[in-house]
Amino acid sequence: LFHANLTFDLLCNTKYKKPQYIDAQFLEALYGIPERSTLVNPCFVSPRQDMPRPRSSALRTVAFALASSTLGLLMLLPSMARASGLDHRVTKDTGGLYSLQDAVPVSLSLLAVGCAWWQGTEDRLGRTCWEAGEAAFGSAVATEGLQFITGRQSPSATGDPNKWFSGGKGSFPSTHVSVTTAAVTPFIYQYIHEQPLVAALALLPMYEMVARVKAREHWQTDVIAGAALGFAVGAYEAHRNNPLVFSVLPGGAYIGFHHSF
Repeated sequence: LFHANLTFDLLCNTKYKKPQYIDAQFLEALYGIPERSTLVNPCFVSPRQDMPRPRSSALRTVAFALASSTLGLLMLLPSMARASGLDHRVTKDTGGLYSLQDAVPVSLSLLAVGCAWWQGTEDRLGRTCWEAGEAAFGSAVATEGLQFITGRQSPSATGDPNKWFSGGKGSFPSTHVSVTTAAVTPFIYQYIHEQPLVAALALLPMYEMVARVKAREHWQTDVIAGAALGFAVGAYEAHRNNPLVFSVLPGGAYIGFHHSF
């Protein structure tokens, strides 16, 4: 038994979930496993068993804390902005570097979806891509809903940042910033300890915050609220470490095109 466990540890990179494929005859001689195919994967574990899953009580606590802090910030931002004069118009500029503001969240979302379909859910990168895609989608739905509820007029429509509930879609909070923040958060959460340079992804939400204000599409508090909401959704997905796709797919897993072909 000790020899078998030691052999498993040597063959399977259990820390990063990258199994090595070995000949079936070796397994038959070592473990008495019947040979069924030319190559087998002795390291495969169902994704539901493979991933560390936080306790439900701890997960609920984290989710409640994130939701409460985000909602609190969303409610306090307007009054804080009025008191501090934070919201104000800036000189409009949509050229040069600022012309990429629409491409950033769209590109990140497409990359996350493409990576998820290519990698599947069986490895670390694939799961992180699924989390990023789900977080981007969830934050987009939440921000679009809030914009219709709040109906805040954007700086392109008025110079008064206190015009709320004007009817129709408003500017609070920023969808661009929320989606960008939600998409990069799972990658930073997952890889920051091994690859500190991944923290540079945080520059993308910062760029979106500046660009959307410069385009007069959002007030300063709009982009701050968007970043807070996107971070809350992304952090929840990353901490959950169990993409929602597991609950809807048969068997709780999806084998990506990369592994299929």
